[in-house]
Amino acid sequence: MKKNYLITPAIIYLFTTCITTPSEDSTAIPSETTFPPGPKEVRPGVYVANDPAALPLPTEGYDIYVIGEEHGIHEIHKLFLVYLKMLHERTELKDVILEGCQTHEKLINEYVLGYSDRSLYIYFVEILSEIQGLNKKLPNNEKIHIYLPDIDSTLPRVYDHLQMLWEELDMTEHVEIPPWEDFKEWSEDKIRDLIEEFKEGVGSDRSVLHE
Repeated sequence: MKKNYLITPAIIYLFTTCITTPSEDSTAIPSETTFPPGPKEVRPGVYVANDPAALPLPTEGYDIYVIGEEHGIHEIHKLFLVYLKMLHERTELKDVILEGCQTHEKLINEYVLGYSDRSLYIYFVEILSEIQGLNKKLPNNEKIHIYLPDIDSTLPRVYDHLQMLWEELDMTEHVEIPPWEDFKEWSEDKIRDLIEEFKEGVGSDRSVLHE
């Protein structure tokens, strides 16, 4: 079965046609109180509606669906959740890519799959809690999973990720991780040496070497 992905945030919106540059006599976008119950095309390819489910969102012909920047905007949360449910029902989409560090991917999935109450990302809390609620109603082979592609961008996150791998892989006999107070004073070369020790400890396991 072909895999599909729903991605947020990103710097583009996906419409069924191109967005045109408004001219001086373009139809003004009505205020929320005057939105029609169904979608209204205010310019070619640009629609407005109170209900995101009424928008002509594409649900076939693509491997990846992108909805645009999120950053705490409630309207994007609502659009994302409606679109996710539509894509899950019509294309069996089960994979969501969010902006976040790889070190948190396991914890985030534990939350949305209902194994933990810790959501981690405050600015995704509405999306994550809704996905958790949706997953509770789905069989195991249909549950939504989260992927976080960002590299560990700060030293504390690098340290957390190494500790997580150290415990998961039971490397206590092969590698020694110093306390955080010592680790944060290490040079970059010394940290690289520690990572090389990890590589030797896991051998040829490509998934772990990627981390």
